[in-house]
Amino acid sequence: MQKHPEKPRERKFQAAYYVEYEGQRVQVCQKCFLQCFDESASFVKTVLKKKLFYPDSDFFDKRGSGGGKNKLTDEKIQLVKDHINSFPKYESHYTRRDTSVEYLHADVSLSQMYNLFCNKFKHDAISISAYSSIFKTMNIKFKKPKLDTCSSCEKLRAKIGIAKQEGDSILLGDLENELLAHQNKADLAYESKRNDKTSASADPTVKVYTFDLQQCLPTPFLRNSISFYKRQLWTYSLTVHDCTTGIPHCFMWHEALSARGVNQIASCLFSHINNLSEVNHAIFYSDSCMGQNKNSFVCAMFILAMEINSTLETIDHKFLEPGHTHMECDVDHSVIERKKKRTEAQIHHPHDWYNFVRSARSRNAFNVIEMNLEDFFDFRLLLKTKLMWRSTNQDGEKFVWKDIRWLRFKKANFAKILYKTTLDEDAPFKTLNLLKRGVNSIVKADLPLLTDDAKISSKKKKDLLDLLPFVNPCFHPFYKSLLTDNSSDIHPDLVEDELEVE
Repeated sequence: MQKHPEKPRERKFQAAYYVEYEGQRVQVCQKCFLQCFDESASFVKTVLKKKLFYPDSDFFDKRGSGGGKNKLTDEKIQLVKDHINSFPKYESHYTRRDTSVEYLHADVSLSQMYNLFCNKFKHDAISISAYSSIFKTMNIKFKKPKLDTCSSCEKLRAKIGIAKQEGDSILLGDLENELLAHQNKADLAYESKRNDKTSASADPTVKVYTFDLQQCLPTPFLRNSISFYKRQLWTYSLTVHDCTTGIPHCFMWHEALSARGVNQIASCLFSHINNLSEVNHAIFYSDSCMGQNKNSFVCAMFILAMEINSTLETIDHKFLEPGHTHMECDVDHSVIERKKKRTEAQIHHPHDWYNFVRSARSRNAFNVIEMNLEDFFDFRLLLKTKLMWRSTNQDGEKFVWKDIRWLRFKKANFAKILYKTTLDEDAPFKTLNLLKRGVNSIVKADLPLLTDDAKISSKKKKDLLDLLPFVNPCFHPFYKSLLTDNSSDIHPDLVEDELEVE
């Protein structure tokens, strides 16, 4: 075959690439040039074309000089901010002194808020990305749900990653040892619970319980769009899970009856212990939240409960490692939450929640105990009048709450707390003496009722009254009779991490 004659090359220009090195121009290849200036080949090609075709022109990048026809106006940005601010916001119950951040309820999502905005302002609808960008500029967050992740582990892993990158072997070793020690404490706590459950299954006089608060239940529980913009009444539930029978005991009340503080938690546990019979040894597991479980009020309650119950000889209260606090009562809460998402039941009053929880599961059904005003006691006053809290133990050592992992109360040691800073069975107990001069015993008559008046904010009551058209008329008097004050709205569930504060 005859070969075609070679086509003449049509290239009229040749590009050469230079960089300045020590004050002199040095010619380099295209690849080196692009890497030096972190540019793409297409960008350089475009610049060269413009130079060739418009040699006398001062060309420049004109992007953005047109003003942006899709740019949001200040009025529209303000409209979005006003819409976001129309949703009820709450302060954290525990961290309000340390941060000005306000929180939206976890049941509300950004996509739901955007859809509500589009439905309300159809002619002013914007993209969800623009709505999200404006939201991020505001000092507002969504209530963070409790996850099965440990913030301490995540922080240590992040520090370990940085130490590896920097090649700091000494710091790396220290961080890895700290992470291992933390995880070993978590494993020891879970192992302790497993061993106690095994002992309880073989001995009917031993009982093991886990307890925790469920997240607040909004009342009335409505599905219409208006309810997203309104504050609702909280219904509370403390679950005490019997690890032997598998039965959860839910102590329930609402915020117009009483708050959700230390005295209320202690009162629920007190009620449960009073109903125990033929039990010599009760073991309780909880997280280390000092605003709920790990405090002197609960200790005073255990001391009194020990004196009143005729069969109890020992009560142990053990605390799981912060960040590793998954318990059987958390499984109970997830059952309720899953059914709550699927339910079409009408929840117009706190008693509707009580019945809802009762029917949440057929096997090992929830035992709901409805708390009344006469069921809440003032353990702070009991501690003040009948006991004496001391900051040092019998050996003169300082008692530090955040280090405590095990509390023991024995009937034979009245008003004394045996404690450990570990869940190791072989570690010795130390003793904190709460005995007050002249007090040899405590009886239930020494326990005063809690007299704090439960009130809701005036803004919350206004929102509840706005929801009455969607509520069964028989419950209207209940909402209209709620007492109010000028307090701010605080969401008890807003716990950033499992708090351990003095």
